[in-house]
Amino acid sequence: MSIAYTEFDDIFNESAGNEVGVSEHRNNALGIQAEMEERLDWWAVPGVISGGEPSIDGTDVDVASIVAMGGGKRYEGSDSMSFSGSDASDTFYGYLDPTDDTTPLTKGTSAASGDQVPIFQVDWNGSDTLSNLVDLREWGILETYFAFGVVGAVSADEIAHIVLPFNFWVDVVKASLETCGTEGGPSYIDVHGGDGGSEATIFSTQGRRVSIAHDDTDGAVATSGVPDGTRKFTAGQKLIVEVDAAATGAADLGGVIIGRRY
Repeated sequence: MSIAYTEFDDIFNESAGNEVGVSEHRNNALGIQAEMEERLDWWAVPGVISGGEPSIDGTDVDVASIVAMGGGKRYEGSDSMSFSGSDASDTFYGYLDPTDDTTPLTKGTSAASGDQVPIFQVDWNGSDTLSNLVDLREWGILETYFAFGVVGAVSADEIAHIVLPFNFWVDVVKASLETCGTEGGPSYIDVHGGDGGSEATIFSTQGRRVSIAHDDTDGAVATSGVPDGTRKFTAGQKLIVEVDAAATGAADLGGVIIGRRY
């Protein structure tokens, strides 16, 4: 077996005397589109490029005009998700499902996952009322990151200032200590963001910060919870990494702020 150049699946294998009709032209175009979507899906993460703000409209959730990508597929337009008595009282999630090309705006009682593009979360009372709408849009499709670290002893302090060169959406923060410490702690790592001089934590719920106990495994990677403060920043704003508390003997910190350009 050898490595070979591959063509897309729907290419029309023409030969002398074959008639090239509308369907063959369309299949060629669809094949090219499917191939491009597959290649985009190799590197693009599902997310919103512009628009898509959700709002409650009676027993519907309206999604404003949106441009988004999921599973390598591009989506444009506006839509509404209707609720009725056939929907049980529950918390619902609205998202774009790239496995459904006919009606990609979908609702369910489980959060979006994989290549699905999250749009909103809402409570339905089972008969006539929607409430507690939460905007779940995640901005951008090109994943990127900013790294930070401390060599040697770690103590409570600001340890990194990052001036954003582009618009940035924060997904998660990861960190590890080569030496977690001997007592006290845990060590907490926070991230603040915004205009210079007025940066605020991205973790309104402080329990979502990166937390590393002194008796955790040295060198293990800890992951934050999902940020529930401001996560969307523009070029020229700043991110500040802060060690809010450090265990006695904590040393050699490394970490990364993972997100997307938008």
